[in-house]
Amino acid sequence: MAHHDDPIFREVQAASLIGNLPEMLVADILASGKQATYVEVERSGEVTGHYVQVLADGEGEFWVECVSNNYLDGDRRLTDDQELTLFEIGFSAPDPLGGDHPNWWCNVHGVEGTMVAARMMSDALIKVFGVSGFDSVWVGHRELL
Repeated sequence: MAHHDDPIFREVQAASLIGNLPEMLVADILASGKQATYVEVERSGEVTGHYVQVLADGEGEFWVECVSNNYLDGDRRLTDDQELTLFEIGFSAPDPLGGDHPNWWCNVHGVEGTMVAARMMSDALIKVFGVSGFDSVWVGHRELL
């Protein structure tokens, strides 16, 4: 089991998270202020560096991201097939030099956008990172200033 020094993280089963993502994102719309939800993947107790995250601006806009090779090294880097899958899911490609978009990203809006964001995050976890329902993921949530 991975240890997170940041108390915002808790370990949950992937199936539970995926089933509750739309409601979590609607809650982010209803909350005042900017909210961020992070999902980190671990394998056999080792943090992989793979993550998806969503930032909600408190006004119905979501910024969905998935880690890119700008932040991954060695065998943790995404393969060409994984990157193609991210593109097929609906993510836009990252800037290879970091820039304004260092991760795979998508911007969605409104309550309808919560379903799109939830699907994109779920698809990335399942189709790109190979997470199954009984795998553990680490979920963090915080209000941004």
